[in-house]
Amino acid sequence: MQITRSRILTSFLLLTVLGCSSQEAPEQKQVNLPDVEKPVAEAAPQEDLSLDLSKPEATFATFKTNVHEGKWKAGANCLTEDSQASLCGVMIFMSSLTAAFDPESKEGFEALMKKHGAGPDAESPFPGSAPPAAEGSPQNMMRMLGSAIKNKPAFLEDLMAWMSESGGNFDLGKVTDAKLEELKIEGDKATAFVVNNDKRNPIEFQRLNERWKIHLPDELFNMENATGDQAEMQFGEMQNFDDFDYQYVESDELPPMQAVTVEEYKNAWQVDVSVDSQPAAELITKMAAECGFELFNPEDFQDALSKPITLNLQDVSRLQAIEAACEQVGLYPRYRLKSLGFKEGPRPFPATFSGPFLLTISSLNEYPPYAAGDLKLQLIAAGIPSAAVSSLQEVTDQADSENKTNARWIINQLTGTGDLKLKIESSGYQIMMSEVSLKHAVIEDSIPLGNLVQSVQQIQSIDTQFYYSIPTEIITQTFDKLEKGETIETENFTLTLKQARINPNADANFTIEYTGLSNGQITILGLDAEGNPVESSGGGGFWSGDKGTTNAYFEKAPAKLQVQIVKEFQQFDETLSLSNIPLAEFKNMPEEIAKLSFPGEAPVSFKFLDLTEENGNMMMKYTITNHSNKDISNFSVNNDYLDADGKKLKDFPHSQSGERNLVPAGETRKFGTMAFFAPEETKSVAINPRDVNFADNTSWEFKK
Repeated sequence: MQITRSRILTSFLLLTVLGCSSQEAPEQKQVNLPDVEKPVAEAAPQEDLSLDLSKPEATFATFKTNVHEGKWKAGANCLTEDSQASLCGVMIFMSSLTAAFDPESKEGFEALMKKHGAGPDAESPFPGSAPPAAEGSPQNMMRMLGSAIKNKPAFLEDLMAWMSESGGNFDLGKVTDAKLEELKIEGDKATAFVVNNDKRNPIEFQRLNERWKIHLPDELFNMENATGDQAEMQFGEMQNFDDFDYQYVESDELPPMQAVTVEEYKNAWQVDVSVDSQPAAELITKMAAECGFELFNPEDFQDALSKPITLNLQDVSRLQAIEAACEQVGLYPRYRLKSLGFKEGPRPFPATFSGPFLLTISSLNEYPPYAAGDLKLQLIAAGIPSAAVSSLQEVTDQADSENKTNARWIINQLTGTGDLKLKIESSGYQIMMSEVSLKHAVIEDSIPLGNLVQSVQQIQSIDTQFYYSIPTEIITQTFDKLEKGETIETENFTLTLKQARINPNADANFTIEYTGLSNGQITILGLDAEGNPVESSGGGGFWSGDKGTTNAYFEKAPAKLQVQIVKEFQQFDETLSLSNIPLAEFKNMPEEIAKLSFPGEAPVSFKFLDLTEENGNMMMKYTITNHSNKDISNFSVNNDYLDADGKKLKDFPHSQSGERNLVPAGETRKFGTMAFFAPEETKSVAINPRDVNFADNTSWEFKK
């Protein structure tokens, strides 16, 4: 699986700070928060006095120049300590995702983390596999993670080198074009705007010891926004975004689980609507508020929203009422976490409802002449109790999942004209992390498309099934003593406190091992001495069948732990289908998918060129020759590092991606990558290809 790690850092440094763009298409998967320890690490850095940080303008120019030249250590030294910690936290967070889902990269990540004082623990699955997205403040979580790193600039430089070796594609865009405007200095603080390519982003500065440092505002480290639409790119092409897309909104911290009856659940989301010649704004505002949405810039649509509407609907969702009201006044709604926006005209693609859910198409991209594209579906559930929202936080597309309490979103069929299958099948599965508020959840799924030949003038049908459950009975168990080995045993299940790390007057984390339960049944709460909840800063774990472990992180040490267990639950099954979606580029597509052809045994060959040293790191250069009749969009190899006698010292995976015609048919391209984990004795590299993905979304795998 290819995980685009470099996109996150370049998104933060370039998109949110410099207003530029990077070039990789994101995959939104389950992300894991590593459990860190503090082994001997590189010492904290001395201040780099060679950098010109004499005034905000100079700091910005220094930062911009070093980022453009790939000098990440110097660039990081232009940031405040807090911003360095947050940025390191983001990179740990996203890189652990890669290690979790790509075991081949786990070794490298472990070595890197250990070098910088945040390595694996014997009792912890980190790195590469612990907790899914945290439930606490993303900003605090990022800063907490990054604080484990002593020399943060050195860590960032090493991490970027590792990413480059693993296939990070760093297209920094026109970094030098970024300009600083409206600079205002008040004492030891300054604010300004960074303007680049019609993008306008706020930036802050702080003066420390007469040197100005860039301070990245907390909202920039909201992972939901950083990995969402605002940074989404497809092979270097930025999507068409506007102010509605560029919002910084945090998910709500959901309250402890509460049992609800099926009747209570249905009564929560079903409404009757009867209005006669009432201004549309009145009904839309009311329905939106009951769903947890605020209207985004309603003044821009005042004429339409003031028009009268007449509706008579029974037992519908509030989303259905909103859609119907907007349709009558010539608008269509747009949905993001906690925000309801509008656009003029009819909805460009069809939408459908089932229960409290609305299924829409966020985007549809076509890539002529490659007969390929990608489709993003958006599924929204609104006006539902927080107990139901909790069950939607994590969604898998694994059809045969053993855990029936987990939400599953299955694409049963995706066909084009003539019943041609358009969905690119995958042997793996993904986990989608929803954006959630107390009253709604927003889930998105990006689907690569193939077979978009000339005869396919429309997507004929998209048939999906959504499975989820709500808790109807909950029981609790309490660990009054927070000591390793404490056990709670019942007739049906066993809970054991496997790990307890408590820092007095500081943070704490715990691991509970369970048998007789599934992962979706368990929630861990921290309670203080008075029984009040302690704020959580993350959680997650591993499971198989009816046993596993779950982790909990807290910003301050709790007095005891309460384990909530879903004893009974009610399953629901929603069918949501879309049909007759027009394709705009069918005339520019080929009449048929070309059959892959090439001379010899493989479509590509690689040639190692040399190893050189750049900025203290080993750089490997190589060429790839595309012998086939198709353009290559990305590829993966395994590099064997060899000594002077040709003996293998170590191996490390590497992948490369970029434009759809990264390596055009019949051509040779030269690439360079950091050989960060190559032993010092390495004299040459044997490149062993693993797989090649072509521009038409077909692929070739090499035999092992």
